[in-house]
Amino acid sequence: EITNIYDIASAIKYIPLQTTDNSLIRYIYDIRTTDDRLYISMLRQILCFDRMGNYLYKLEMQGRGPEEYTAIYDWDISLENKLLVILASKKILFYNETPNGFVYLKALNFKSQPSKIRFSESQNSILLSYSVSGFETFRNVLIDLDGDTIISRHNYYEYTKFGGNGFSAFTYDNINFRCNGKLCFKELFSDTI
Repeated sequence: EITNIYDIASAIKYIPLQTTDNSLIRYIYDIRTTDDRLYISMLRQILCFDRMGNYLYKLEMQGRGPEEYTAIYDWDISLENKLLVILASKKILFYNETPNGFVYLKALNFKSQPSKIRFSESQNSILLSYSVSGFETFRNVLIDLDGDTIISRHNYYEYTKFGGNGFSAFTYDNINFRCNGKLCFKELFSDTI
């Protein structure tokens, strides 16, 4: 239980975000930061602010066209080459970040739906993570920016469903995150990172 924020932080900085008609925030799904930007995602858009809180632009490409998505399931931003990747329904959309906003580059299509997407430490590859539904062959797949597989981790929790409707109680237990520049994993049924 945290009773005082200074028990876990040495300093606190409040950044008021500029409010405009284009930067209204209904709720926050996720936040990512770089040295000079703050990115706030909602279900169907990503807002970009500078580190002073000034609104810059947003990605809002909702639709069913080739450059569009129906929802943002997950996303990441490359710290080095300003590349934004969006995980949509069985595809990854690539957008280049320019001084005026995001510009569509390409899409990669998949047969199954990953649940998470992260740039690797090198920023030249992408880690796809799959929920632990029991039906997926892989837990994680590392791909290059063209979609070719570099390495994969097998799902050792595979099972076969017998009749009825099944569901996964472990969908969010395939956790990965960056810590000190390294990619870390928390596995199903494990208390170890």
